[in-house]
Amino acid sequence: MYEVNGGILFISDSAVLFTLKKDFSAEELKSFDEKSKKKLGEGSIFIAKDKISGLRIASDPKRTTIIEAKGMGDDIGVMTLTKEVQAKIVADIQSLVGSSGEVKITEPGLFVKSGKHIILSILAAIMTYLLFYLVTSLNGEEVDLEGKNARKKELLYNIADVLGPTGTIIIGSLITALLLFKAYKNSKISFKIKIYKF
Repeated sequence: MYEVNGGILFISDSAVLFTLKKDFSAEELKSFDEKSKKKLGEGSIFIAKDKISGLRIASDPKRTTIIEAKGMGDDIGVMTLTKEVQAKIVADIQSLVGSSGEVKITEPGLFVKSGKHIILSILAAIMTYLLFYLVTSLNGEEVDLEGKNARKKELLYNIADVLGPTGTIIIGSLITALLLFKAYKNSKISFKIKIYKF
């Protein structure tokens, strides 16, 4: 039983399971099977021994470990707390499957490292433009705030009114620049991903 970021990863003689509930004992976790997996709770994942198709082990700062399953949506992705725990998980999975697997080492591309921040910076730039357009088109006019989205519109117009055109550009540019800086910083992180195929 391994404590990982957000829950518990358990490797039994017949399966691998992840649960967000941390109050299970090792004996209780051993008793779970395909039929009783719903008792593990919301967000839990159960992968039978014969469904395990591979592992992805990243040497990134978060020590991401992904246990791949045959079929869509059944993969278990966890962030281990130490490198030792990550190594033990690999050894236990190899022992469970009965194979060390074919190993391939890759270096992730730019989108894997920085994709989230690049997309968020583009969205921030678009939101900045839309708020700026909204602010400049108001010109002190009264706005009709009726309908089912009246509260959302009121909030948006209040933000636009308080910031003004200059404030909108400054705040939006700062947020966009911060996200781009984070994307740049992530792109400079160098790590490898070990892929095991069983």
